[in-house]
Amino acid sequence: MDFRSETSGKFLVKIQTQ
Repeated sequence: MDFRSETSGKFLVKIQTQ
């Protein structure tokens, strides 16, 4: 369970989506 990794991935995806 990598909560930090999941959060980072979501954040990166949000930036890439913009």
